[in-house]
Amino acid sequence: MGKRGLGLLRGFLTVAGLTVLGKVVSFLKDALVASYLGTADAMDAYALAFGLLTFVASVIGGGIPSSFMPVYAEVRHRRSMRRAQRLALQSTLGYTLLLALAGVVIWVAAPRCIELIGSGFSADKQLLATRLIRGLVPFMIGFGLTIQLGAWLRAERKFALAAGTPMMVPVLIIVTLLWVGHHSDVWTLTLATILGVGLQCLLLTYGVWREASGSGLRVARLWLREPRTSRVLSDALPYMLAGVIHSSVTVVDQSMAAQLHSGSVAVLSYADKICGMILALTAVPATEVLFPHFAEMVAKGEWAGLRQHLRRSCMVVVAVALPMVAAIYLLAPWVVSVMFERGAFGPADTERVAHILRYAIFQVPFFILGGLLSRVLVTLQSARLVLIVSAVAMVFNAGLNALLMRWLGLAGIALSTVFVTFLLAMLVGSLVIWQIRVRERGEQEAPRPS
Repeated sequence: MGKRGLGLLRGFLTVAGLTVLGKVVSFLKDALVASYLGTADAMDAYALAFGLLTFVASVIGGGIPSSFMPVYAEVRHRRSMRRAQRLALQSTLGYTLLLALAGVVIWVAAPRCIELIGSGFSADKQLLATRLIRGLVPFMIGFGLTIQLGAWLRAERKFALAAGTPMMVPVLIIVTLLWVGHHSDVWTLTLATILGVGLQCLLLTYGVWREASGSGLRVARLWLREPRTSRVLSDALPYMLAGVIHSSVTVVDQSMAAQLHSGSVAVLSYADKICGMILALTAVPATEVLFPHFAEMVAKGEWAGLRQHLRRSCMVVVAVALPMVAAIYLLAPWVVSVMFERGAFGPADTERVAHILRYAIFQVPFFILGGLLSRVLVTLQSARLVLIVSAVAMVFNAGLNALLMRWLGLAGIALSTVFVTFLLAMLVGSLVIWQIRVRERGEQEAPRPS
C-alpha cells in the first residue's frame, strides 16, 4: 500500500472511529429522549420542526460547501496555499450571511410552513410545531455553519476535529436532560440542541483559524479580493437548488407520514436513526475522506487513478455494509428494544419501529454508492447534472410514496426511499462514467504546446 493509500486508510479509520463514538453518544441521547418523551404528539411536532430546519441547513450546505471543495483544491494546486485559505475564509463569510437571511425567512414563514407540511396535525400541534421552528432557528444557522467549517478542515485533511465535534450536540442534550430530569419536555430538548451546536461551531472555528494562520495568511490581506471566490458563489446556486430537491425527500416523507396515524412521524424518525448508525460507519467516513482526495485527483487530471480508487472504494464500503444490513433486518425488534424501549417508549412502539426498520434498512447499500458517486460528480463541477439527478429523485420519491403508502401505510414510505436510492445510485454512476470519459477525451484532443 502506497503513501496515498495509507493516508486514506488513516483518515477513514479516524473518521470511522470518531463517528462510532459519536453514534454511541447519539444512541444514549436517543434512548434518553425516548424514555422521557416517547412518541407523543410533542415529539411529532419536534421531529417535524427539527427535520424542516436540518433540511434548510442541508440545502444551503449543499450550495457553497459543495462548490467550495473542488475550487479550493484547484486554487491550492495551481496557485498557493495562502490564496486557498483566503478563498475559504471569504466563502465562509458569504455562507454565514446566507444562513442568517434564511433564518429570518424561516422565522416569518414558520406558520405557513407548518400548515403545508403538517396538515395532518391538530391546531394545537401545529401551534407547537410553529413555536419549535422559531425556537430552533439558531440551531439551523449553527448547523449550517458547521457544514462549511467541516468542509474547510476536510479540504486540508484535518478529519479528526470535523468528525469529532458533531457529538457536542448529543452530549449537551444528555447533560441537560439528566440535569432537568423527568420534568424535561421538548423545550428542554430545544435549548440543549442549540447549546450543543454553538459549542460545535466554536471548536470548528478554532480549528480553521489555526489552519488559516498557519498558512502565513496575514489579517491585513484577508479582505483582498480572491477571484475564485466568485466562482464558488456562482456555482453554489445549482448545487443549492439540487439540495432543495434532493433533501426534500425527508420533508416529503415526514409530511406524508403526518397524514397517517398519530406518532407516525416519530416512528419513521426512530427507524431513520438506526439506518443512520449504519451509514455513519460506512458512507460518512468514506465520503468525508474521499471527497478532498477525489477533488485533488480531478484538479490534477488523474482520470485512470480516479476510476480505480472509486471502484475499489465502492466495493470495500458496500462489502462492509451488507452484513450490517442483514443483521439489522434479522434482529430489528431486539435492536429497537435495546435502543429505545424504556419509559414512555413501550413494546407497542418497539413493534411499530421494528416493522418500518425492516423496510428502511435496505436503502443503506444504495445510499452509500450514491453518496460516493455524487461526490465525484461534484468534484467534476457538473452542477447541472447534480440538479437533474435531484429532480428525478424528488419526482420518484413523491410518486412512490403516494402509491406505496396506500398499500403498506408507513412502511410504503420507507420502501419508496429504498427504490429511490437504488435509482439514484444507478443514474449517478452512469453520469460519472460518462463525465470522466468526456474529460479524458477532451484532454487527448487538446493541442499540445510545441
